[in-house]
Amino acid sequence: MTFPTATEYCGLLGASGDDPGLAAEALDLCPAGSVVSPGLCEVWDAVAALCARGVAVDILAVFDWLHARHARGESPRDADAAHLAALSQTPFATREAVLSFADKLARLIRRGRLADLFRASAADCLVYGEDPDAIVARTLRRLEAETAATEVPALGPLLAAVLDDMTAGKGARPLPTPWPDLNAVLKGGAVPGELVVLAGRPGLGKTALAGCWAVEAARRSGPVLFVSCEVRDKTLAARLLARESGIDGRVFRQGAGSGPPSAAREAAARLAALPLSIVDSSRRAPRPAEIRKLARRIKGGPVLVVVDYLQLLYPDEKRDSREREVAETSRAMKRLALELNCPVLLLSQLNRRAEEGRREPQLADLRESGAVEQDADIVIMLHTEKRHMDEGLCPVRALVRKGRSSGTGAAALLFDKARADFRPDPDGRARRREAEPENPDDAL
Repeated sequence: MTFPTATEYCGLLGASGDDPGLAAEALDLCPAGSVVSPGLCEVWDAVAALCARGVAVDILAVFDWLHARHARGESPRDADAAHLAALSQTPFATREAVLSFADKLARLIRRGRLADLFRASAADCLVYGEDPDAIVARTLRRLEAETAATEVPALGPLLAAVLDDMTAGKGARPLPTPWPDLNAVLKGGAVPGELVVLAGRPGLGKTALAGCWAVEAARRSGPVLFVSCEVRDKTLAARLLARESGIDGRVFRQGAGSGPPSAAREAAARLAALPLSIVDSSRRAPRPAEIRKLARRIKGGPVLVVVDYLQLLYPDEKRDSREREVAETSRAMKRLALELNCPVLLLSQLNRRAEEGRREPQLADLRESGAVEQDADIVIMLHTEKRHMDEGLCPVRALVRKGRSSGTGAAALLFDKARADFRPDPDGRARRREAEPENPDDAL
């Protein structure tokens, strides 16, 4: 690593003292604390302090600041008038040369921070028993902090980009669901970068609904990644095959005896041609960092990522409470949606309070609801009544409880359990619950 020379430091400080505007520009590149050369760092700190206060930077102002700091006991060294005079007389060719050196110094400082970052990660690797995935997660967070934007963008270029996208038809097009009524509530579907939380009590078809959306998104829009933490990949594939072929799922579980029917083979061929990847994580819960790694391997990037489900995910780092772990995992899923610029469909459980009385679930019924509710852009909750649970076609209401870019509402669906399929409910059976006699125990 090549370090700046004393002459370059003097040129930076001297020229900045002669030109207050130049001092502010140089400080943008290498702020206070960047200069570490003995005898010069305090002078540069003085230049930074004066600029921050809006005081013109000259030799007298710097001298007064250094002398006052020494008088308050904040510095063992008093201002050196001869040293400051020498700096102010240092010749420097051009304004461009000063800013070029400031940029050079800023890059040097940043390389030093990166070296410290990787040394810290290397030290973590030497700790016996340290979790490798946790080390990776910490390193990624440090890198994200280091690469965070430091410039404040102007509004004008952003508005121009929006207008250009509108003219070219490149706006953020929503990814539609397979159900028109739900699309109407969501104003077209889920927008790229949104975190969609799908919640419901066990047995209401969360995984089935996610599978329907995944298949149709892969059929119409592009690659889809489905990470299953609960259902084995073979079981999930059988459910998708039952839906695609229209064959009762029990045939795939129990066997047909005489070989698969032609409808099953044709359905399997159609599904196999789709860009749909199913990752079986039922044996070991994945971490958000692992899901990110899987998604990045998809050529061109996925149009949808499905994670089944939140409470089974393992946090990137262990925390002192389960609620904090779920909160950090939820935020990681939101960051993943923004990074991949695609919707992330995150399945979640409802707490048992959702079963109390004859009422529909609310946002407060989400398990560890605080963080999940805050991070989600869309929250969809599945609801039906207990007396419908054993019906072949179970009427289910998809309740959109939160829609950051769409609003709220409800869509009526029919859950075909035998075929793991959700269909539109043209007769609105799920909408008529208000007109039927109340039974306090008849809700789920």
